[in-house]
Order: sequence, then C-alpha cells, then structure tokens
Amino acid sequence: MNSNFRKRISISLASCGLVATMILNGISVFGITPYELPNTYQKSYTTRESGETPTAVTGYASTSPYADADYKAAVGEEQAAADAKYLVDNNLIQLVLVDDESVVIEGVLDESKPLRIFFNEIPVGTYKPVLKKAALDAGYIQTSDNTIKVNESPGPVFASSTGVFFEKKIDEPVVATGYASTSPYAAADYKAAVGEEQAAADAKYLVDNNLIQLVLVDDESVVIEGVLDESDPLRIFFNEIPVGTYKPVLKKAALDAGYIQTSDNTIKVNESPDPVFASSTGVFFEKKIDAVKVAIKHRDGQYNDLVWNRCAQADGYAIYCQAPGESTLTLLTETTETSYVDTVKTAGFYFYRVYPFTIDKDGEKELGLSANYVYAYKALEPVLGISAKAHGKGIQLTWEKVAGAEEYVIYRRSPSDNAMTLHVVVNADATTWYDDTDVNGYYFYRIIPRHTYNGELYAASSKELASVYLDTADPLPAVQNLQVKNKHNRYNDLTWNNVPGADGYLIYRMAPNEEKLSFHAGNIRNGYTEEVTEVGYYFYRVIAFQKNADGTITVGPTQNYVFTYNPGNEA
Repeated sequence: MNSNFRKRISISLASCGLVATMILNGISVFGITPYELPNTYQKSYTTRESGETPTAVTGYASTSPYADADYKAAVGEEQAAADAKYLVDNNLIQLVLVDDESVVIEGVLDESKPLRIFFNEIPVGTYKPVLKKAALDAGYIQTSDNTIKVNESPGPVFASSTGVFFEKKIDEPVVATGYASTSPYAAADYKAAVGEEQAAADAKYLVDNNLIQLVLVDDESVVIEGVLDESDPLRIFFNEIPVGTYKPVLKKAALDAGYIQTSDNTIKVNESPDPVFASSTGVFFEKKIDAVKVAIKHRDGQYNDLVWNRCAQADGYAIYCQAPGESTLTLLTETTETSYVDTVKTAGFYFYRVYPFTIDKDGEKELGLSANYVYAYKALEPVLGISAKAHGKGIQLTWEKVAGAEEYVIYRRSPSDNAMTLHVVVNADATTWYDDTDVNGYYFYRIIPRHTYNGELYAASSKELASVYLDTADPLPAVQNLQVKNKHNRYNDLTWNNVPGADGYLIYRMAPNEEKLSFHAGNIRNGYTEEVTEVGYYFYRVIAFQKNADGTITVGPTQNYVFTYNPGNEA
C-alpha cells in the first residue's frame, strides 16, 4: 500500500474513529479523508419546510453526471460530454434525504475539479443525488437511483463520490400518420375577368406541372412534395404526412409564371394508432394579367374617387356603376384618363368596374379585362332643423326630412336619466313626433336617420341636439272678465281680457230652445259680436287655445259662463 495512502488512513482513523460507507448499487466503498476536501466546499444546508439547520454533521461527498449508454450512442460522445458539463456548470444536481425528501443539500463547485459537484456537512442518513427542476425543464431525464449512506461517528466521516446517470429528450421525426390531396381553384375575381375556360386551363397547368407542395405551419423548412395520379387528373396527392398542421403552397415555378396564391387553407393531421386521412383542400389563385385593377376612396360625403392602372394598347376605359336601388352594373361614362371622380347624392352603396377598351379600324369597341370591382358607401345626411317645444303636457319634436332615410331613431335624455338612450323609432314619413310626458324638467333629443342594405342597418351621424324645459302647469290661464250685452234687441256683444300666449279663442253658446253649451265659433281677438233673431236667453263660455306643430291645439281651463236676454220685437 502506498505510504501516503497509509498515512491518510491512519490520520482518518485517529481523528474520526469510524468511517462512512457509501452504498452504490449495493457496493460498500470506504470514504476519503477530510484533508483532501478544500475549504471552498464548506456550505450549510437547511430543510425545505422548517428552514432549521440540523446540528449533527458527519460527512462529505461529491457526484458526477454520466450519460446513459443508449443516449450516448444516440447523440455521440461529444454531445454526451457537453450535456454532463452543462449539468455540472449550472450546479443542477442536489442531494435529497431518502426518508424525508424535504431535506435537501445543495452542492458547490470547484474550478480544480470541473466535472464534479461537491457536498459537505452531510447529516447521518441515506441520500440520493437528484437532478434539479431546471434540469428536468431543460429536457434531462435521470435514469439511475444511486444512494449515499452516511453513518454515525465520533468525528466527521467522509463519503466518496457517486454518479447520476441521465439522458435527454430527443426530437425525433413523428411516424407518418396522414394522407391528403389538394386542388387549385381560380379566385372568383380572376375567373370573372378571364372566363371559365381560361381559369380551368390555369388550374390544370398547376396540377400537370405538380406546382403545389405542403409546408408545415410551425416550421416552414419541413416541405412535403406531392405526386400525381392519372386517374384523378385535377389533384395533387401527398402521403406519409407527419403529425402537424400544413398549408398547401404554390411552388416558386408557379410564382415565376405569374400565379398568385389568394388563400391560406390548412390541413391538420392528428396522432392515431392508424394512419389518419386528411381531406382535400383547395389552393385559390389568380394570375397577373393585363387588366384594369381599380381602387376607390369616398371623400367629403359626396365624392367617389376612382383610380386604376394604365393598360398597354388601351384606347380608353369604360366605367360601369351600380348605384343604390339598382340591380346591375351599367355604363356610367368613358374616359382616356386613369382616374375619375363620381359625384354621388343618394345614400347607399356604389359598386364599380373599369374595363379597358380598344377601337378597331371599323370603329367598334372591344372591352378588355377587369381584374376587380370596388365599392364605397355614402352615408345618410344627418338630420337638421331639430326643434323641441313644450306643448300642453308634453313636448313636440320637429325636424327636416332626410333623403333615403327609412326610419328615424329618436334618442332622449329625460330629467331622471343619466345619459341619452334610444327612446323610440318612427317611420320615414314622419318629420314630427309628440313626446307625451308629464315630468317637469329639461329634456334633450338627438334624431338619427337609418336605412338598410342586404338586411343590415346603416345610420348617419348626429349633428344637432335639441333641448327644452317642460313645465306641466296649465300653459294658458282662464279667460278673465268675460261679459256679454244685448244691443239694440238684435246683437249680442261679448268682450274679455286678452290671454298672453293664446293663439285664439273658442266660443261656446247655448241659444234659446237648446239644452247645452256647444262650440259656436272661433276668434283670434278678445271680442265677438253676433246677430241674434230668436227671443230668449243666450249663454256663452270662452276658452283660450294654443296651436301645436302637428295641427292640434292645446286649450286653457274653462271659466263660468255668462248670459244675456234678447227681447227681439217684444221691446
């Protein structure tokens, strides 16, 4: 035995008494001496639950990570060594007490021994080296259950090193689980521009030349090539598709030929014990053509600005429009320019197409291709002239008619409301509405016109706010100082005081041989004279009134009647 080793053993036995044993896969190993552990290894430990530091300190140990054999064979020696170094450099192994996993001992590193993690001041017990959560989160998997056992001793007892065997999750290709097919379809605008026959020829070209591939959505470097099947000449087929979501994509050769993909359809293949068959999906496309592509902008509530590209060989451009209320596009105008401003008055949607045309030697026009149509919406004009006036026990609203409106939405805020809310909807024929309310206070109103298109409601903005204070006290006082006199045995003359705010007066009369007072006449001044022929008593009552905006009137309170006697020829 080496003399230095004998010396270390004797010192250990002299100073410590007993030695610790380490149980490594069932094999007992003697410990090393304290003199071989540098001071940098000194580190305390605590329990997870109490935070208390046990007092019995009896051992020291170190551990090293080793790649599992299968993992090392899969990734190679160099990668396995790098993984082991990563676990040590990041101090990702700890000791856990087997009988109480809340007791955890943290390790420390030593630059002179870069492949090990060291533990010191280990209490009596059996421990297992365990990968930390950060290592597990990084994909590492522990494949060994080695333990270290530290026994009691009068002095510190030192355990030897143990290994932690590991592997790491490897991203392996998923076994093919699906099949799919895809077909090209011309976009609607393109088909309309070039016709069914040309669109079908373009679709066949893309299939015949196998110009569609599948690309994995999450990793576009994964590309699956298609194959053709003579029995189904309008599709491209894909097989052995790994699990994932894929999108059919036009190949570069198709793009170089002028084709443009206009869809983002996907195919999703799920895991299954058996192959899962994904249904077919389409690739919608268009192709660059010498056609007019128009753009539109609605401006200032009354102008539709159209602009388009210039086409070679075109002698001019024909602008077709479908205005609100029309069912088809009709020729609006022709121009040699590449822009046009359409002044619009009626609210609603306006649709446009622009076609290039050429003129042959006989003066005949031939339309070219229109690549798209555009549309713009002209909103209804706002309601103007809103007026709110107190009338009787309510409020009379009036406003100006809006062309194209199909209904009016009246928003109101009453004295008891915190905000303006929709109160009532009236039809488009109305330009007046009576709010039959009897609550005193301030009222606020907005009126918004609306109309429909394709079943959807479209409203204008609100520009005016009307307000009024309602006082439900009688708007007019009773007629005062009503008097009647018979003059010259032939005329009854009525007079009364003028009523402020009155638009006129209603005169009720009961003549001789009549049973009750009834309406007799109306007058706008505070007086009335009538010729009477029958002998007897005449009774009168006069009531003041105000005219309402809707043609009705509001009357004041009644008062006592007056009467006079006509003697006629008796006198």
